[in-house]
Amino acid sequence: MNLEKDQEFGAKAEEFYSRLDPRQGESWLHRLRLPLLIALPGVVLAVGLAIYYLERPLPTIITIASGSKGGTYDTVGREISELFQERHQGTTVSIRNSGGSNVNRLLLLNDEEIQFAFIQNDVEGSDELRVVAELYDETLQIVVRRGLGISNIQDLAGHRINLGGKGSGTQQLATALLEHYGIEADAYEAYDFGFKEAVKQFNDDKVDAAVFVAGMPTSWVRQLIEGGEAELLSLSEDDGRGSSLEGLSRVLPGTSPAVIPAHTYGNMPPKAVGTIAVGALLVTRQDIDDHVVHRLTKLLFEKRYELTTVHGAMAEMRELRSSRELRFPIHRGAAKFYARDDPPFFVAYAEALSLVLTLLITAASTTLPFREWRRQTRKNRIDRYYLEVEELAASSREDTLPAVHLKNLNDLLELRRRAVHDLVAERLDANESFTIFQSLVNTRIGEITETLISGGSERNVCATEPEKITLPRTGLADEDEGRAGCDDAKT
Repeated sequence: MNLEKDQEFGAKAEEFYSRLDPRQGESWLHRLRLPLLIALPGVVLAVGLAIYYLERPLPTIITIASGSKGGTYDTVGREISELFQERHQGTTVSIRNSGGSNVNRLLLLNDEEIQFAFIQNDVEGSDELRVVAELYDETLQIVVRRGLGISNIQDLAGHRINLGGKGSGTQQLATALLEHYGIEADAYEAYDFGFKEAVKQFNDDKVDAAVFVAGMPTSWVRQLIEGGEAELLSLSEDDGRGSSLEGLSRVLPGTSPAVIPAHTYGNMPPKAVGTIAVGALLVTRQDIDDHVVHRLTKLLFEKRYELTTVHGAMAEMRELRSSRELRFPIHRGAAKFYARDDPPFFVAYAEALSLVLTLLITAASTTLPFREWRRQTRKNRIDRYYLEVEELAASSREDTLPAVHLKNLNDLLELRRRAVHDLVAERLDANESFTIFQSLVNTRIGEITETLISGGSERNVCATEPEKITLPRTGLADEDEGRAGCDDAKT
């Protein structure tokens, strides 16, 4: 046949086999299965790291629950607010004044508008709370009126005592302390004024003692001491190992032995005062975004000097490496900041990653010989199909008998069926070689069919005698045209 006929039969063959072989378009994916499998862990790791380090925008409003207005929580909180807004000008940081530590805990857990809060390390635990930073030690300071003969904590019995604002950490710690020393609630007259009101009530001679738990120096305590009517009560003269202060820290969770240094408030106290302290924490909820917590933690330590200028207690702020002494776990975003000097992931796990990579490469290399053997086997099989097609085509060219042509035609059809079966069974690749084979076999089928219809055997094909030859169905359009030609010849 001429070139034009070959191209025509090839096009028909491709159309015919595209219906028989739906897998043909997937051959590239089939070839890439192993490389994709090997690369998948690296891709997953890269995507995970990208998501982890991706900088997302901050919320427009952040709210921090502090404490009573003018107190240490409030003072430090407002400075944090100003510093954060200077650095991140698209975010407003508002301060919510409250009754103190325990109130802040409830606000943070129950009010979604509040993202951060100041609390003491001795408040009731919660699975939802997470630590951002341990800011400073809040020192228990008991201020008593001079001239009442109050020289130790047992002497407080029978007096008027302000225990701190209602629901505050101060009230909780003061109550626990009195109970520890056997002073029951009915043995004294209790009040629950906030710090500011407590100072007023003390100066008006309406309370005999007031308890403050705050970072030193405390402005409210300073006001009372400078008034000349108050002095600090010591819990113990000995703050060393085995002292009563150490015993207190064992029975009051979250506390530790502490001292109020001499002359903290001007000339007072004349000598060190033994007491206990509890950590002041900035906390958040577990569900607050890591990047928000990370940026706030970063700001706290980068602006430590500015924070110390508004309250000296902030000089005590230290980076957290463990939550062993804390009531709550460290938030992931804060932990990311604290671990910034740790070796990068790829350095820290270099040996493990090297082992995994070696195993993957070894696994891939062991499959290469098998894949090459399998590829060569499939190539040899398609080559044999090529040879069979050409042998049948040569037989038809050498012999003009219709019976020989018909046999070769049937053999080609069977050969094509076997090839499709091998393709489905994955004994052949659906690649360019198979496409060429499709074109070749259909071209040869077309040639033999045309020879039977239009050649010297036309009279036999279209005859009505007993020796009439019936053409097999080839699936090509030329066959129908040939049969139509026989019908025309009959008419």
